[in-house]
Amino acid sequence: MQLVVRQGDNITQLTAANAQNQHVIPDNRFRELINIYWQNDDFRKLLELTPGRKVNHFSVKHYVGFLYLPSGFQINFLPKWPRGFFKGSSQQEINLVFEMLNACIDSSDFLNVRSNAIENSMPIFERFLLQFLEEVNWVIKRGIKSDYKITQTNSHFFKGRLLVSQQIKHNLVQQHKTFIEYDEYTTDRSENRLLKRAIETCLRTSKSLAIQKLAQEILPYFGNLPTSIDIEQDFNRVRLDRSMSYYKGAMRTCKLILKRLQPISWQGKSNHYSFVLSINDLFKQYAMNRVFRLPQQINVDLKRIKPFISKHLTRDKSIQLPARQLKPHVAEHQSGKRSWILAEWQIISVKQRKSYYGLDLNFLYQLKYLTQLPVNEKPLQSVIILCPLNDEFEIPISLQMDQVLDITLVPIQLD
Repeated sequence: MQLVVRQGDNITQLTAANAQNQHVIPDNRFRELINIYWQNDDFRKLLELTPGRKVNHFSVKHYVGFLYLPSGFQINFLPKWPRGFFKGSSQQEINLVFEMLNACIDSSDFLNVRSNAIENSMPIFERFLLQFLEEVNWVIKRGIKSDYKITQTNSHFFKGRLLVSQQIKHNLVQQHKTFIEYDEYTTDRSENRLLKRAIETCLRTSKSLAIQKLAQEILPYFGNLPTSIDIEQDFNRVRLDRSMSYYKGAMRTCKLILKRLQPISWQGKSNHYSFVLSINDLFKQYAMNRVFRLPQQINVDLKRIKPFISKHLTRDKSIQLPARQLKPHVAEHQSGKRSWILAEWQIISVKQRKSYYGLDLNFLYQLKYLTQLPVNEKPLQSVIILCPLNDEFEIPISLQMDQVLDITLVPIQLD
């Protein structure tokens, strides 16, 4: 059983009265959600429990992904799209989220592998896992990379060099053995261990027979490798040089799977998984990849964009915190002028001109601190904000905030 919800929707019990944007589920499923809600802090990022007069309900926050409950009940989280964007085509909606998910892992390095097994009717999460397995299959065809690894063992033969101290410690009686150290050429390296763990995760969590079949076919190629235990440590050891460029697509998808697809504990069990991303973070990656492909009528005269990295972000943290959360980029125009540029999932409305066209007040508060961040020892007084295009927002809008910061709202087409 599946449930599709969007930002701003409510989830309530079957005994509750039906209302607008309200999804009714059986009482036992609702109690299951409440138990997980109070036992897991991460779960509260997805849903907010709101008490009512007669019955409680969950409010859906701005996340994209899915949640499996122990009973097998699945909740799919989709974003609240701009007005008039979708004309009742749910398949178009799923395809767009899938493309935005690829942008989140930098689809420019993808090999653009598309299998005939990827059906349009598959859920977003299943399509994502199947694409990852296709990338791993491409890595196998190109060849699994090996590397030299220092190995110490108490062996019956001599190879490499003798470790005298260990020999005396372990083989004073068993003199027929030698404690040696040698370089072994093996596929046991951090990249391959991470891929194996991600494949096992796909096999364990997916409900699709096509994914399970492909994972079972791929896994024997990594059969002799140990599974990654410390994910963070192995990712820090990843080194993708020029000879391993074909690993990039699989490794970036692997990182997203292992860090986002995590079990949620519930009564000492972890037999259900969640995979969620903030729609704001997803849109930021998507918009930055498309900023140089804007239509001709939307001319922002950009030459290059680079992330803002400065030592000033580590100083005076009490002041710089709001600006640090924005993660701004610096845009250089053809004329040589520089300005801030960032993307934000905000639904712009021309009717709300007096309230900054519907921009969030907390977001506007953070924008004020951009004027305190110097670029080449000079603060920038203008900012370009990329927002999703809608029926009321088709051309750039210019405004000024407190006569200090010049803001240009630029629409980004979602397709």
